[in-house]
Amino acid sequence: APSGATTQARLLAEASADVSTVLVSLAPFGPWGDAWRTRGSHSLGRRFAFDPFAWVAWRRLLAKRRPDVVLTTEPTCARFVARAGHGAARWAHITDRPAAVCPAAPSVACSDERHAEAAVAPYVPNAVAVCAAPSIRQTVRDELGLADGALLVVAGVRMRRACPVKEIAWAADLLRVVRPGSLVLVAGEGPGRTAAERFAAEASEPGCVRFIGRRSDWPSLVAAADAVW
Repeated sequence: APSGATTQARLLAEASADVSTVLVSLAPFGPWGDAWRTRGSHSLGRRFAFDPFAWVAWRRLLAKRRPDVVLTTEPTCARFVARAGHGAARWAHITDRPAAVCPAAPSVACSDERHAEAAVAPYVPNAVAVCAAPSIRQTVRDELGLADGALLVVAGVRMRRACPVKEIAWAADLLRVVRPGSLVLVAGEGPGRTAAERFAAEASEPGCVRFIGRRSDWPSLVAAADAVW
């Protein structure tokens, strides 16, 4: 399943046509590469800490697109832009910890409201809009077969390995004791899913953890949840 950062990037790529947005990946595209290319995204294909080919690809892209703003959301990308340049475009950086920002970034926006006051630019809200309608919440819980008052925890996991799910399975087993009838939904796909399901079956009681794979209705799941992992 795509990570939170990937979801943020996808929503940015699908932004209003009033603003032309081009997503650029510093690293080579992964398994979601085809989806990115269809949206007009680019990969610089950097494979080394210092990769002159990535520099050349970036400079050519800047000259071709002539952007008004270059926006980075990851420290490695910020350091790359600081060294490779951003042409005539304004450069801004989004972070959840302003103190950790690349010092060369001239403008900073904060994605964590707890640290928003320390950032130069305003707080940037989460890109996933939650469905606020009470009917949505109840509909999803009814589909899951949850009893009234049962606790629902939704977890979004990128299952490259089974390790991220181990803590969820252990927590689900403890939650079962504290709140009987609770359910932990694990949304996500990846090569580690089979091992994760096997581990969850051994570490917790049947029915405590339910794997639902890749889902497109994430806002509805979040709306139905009592907690999001």
